[in-house]
Amino acid sequence: ALILAQLESTWYEWRISRIERQLIDLLDMMIPMLRSGAGVSTALATAAESTGSPLREQIDWCVQRIQFGDSGSAVFQRLSQRIPIDVMELFATTMSVHWETGGSLAPVLVSVTRVARDRQEVARRIRSNIAQSQFSTIAVLLLIYFVALVLWLDRPEPMEEFVSNSIGSAAIAATIVLQAIGIVWMNAISKPKT
Repeated sequence: ALILAQLESTWYEWRISRIERQLIDLLDMMIPMLRSGAGVSTALATAAESTGSPLREQIDWCVQRIQFGDSGSAVFQRLSQRIPIDVMELFATTMSVHWETGGSLAPVLVSVTRVARDRQEVARRIRSNIAQSQFSTIAVLLLIYFVALVLWLDRPEPMEEFVSNSIGSAAIAATIVLQAIGIVWMNAISKPKT
């Protein structure tokens, strides 16, 4: 269960990072179109065509809702609820404010892109440091099982007696519980505080 939780957490972080990278690419495509005089909806729809999944579906949803007559401000606020990450909230707020007030959007999106890139760089560095500590923990845990296997293969009779003994079984159970606590603790310590 702990390994599955770790895998799910890793998959979730990878997916969030992918959405952030896609948003940066989307903004990089929108900015020149806006500077050349394209409308916001047109620039958003055109940039979304070159964006991959999962962000493309969400941007297509926004464009469709706006074309159906929904308020752009409400649509972008709903987008930030559908994808609850900081960079998306910043993008959605920027788009909502622009929809209400107007003005030049391209310079503001340049700032949003810069913030998103900076966040990606910091997150990459944090993940790198976390990966080092996780690798160390996994190496220590695997070393314990490797030593137990070597002992079992070298002297099977004493190991079978140890495992079948109530004290030995309790020691093995305590070791597994302590390893689980260590994994949970390491995971809690290594997660960045938001």
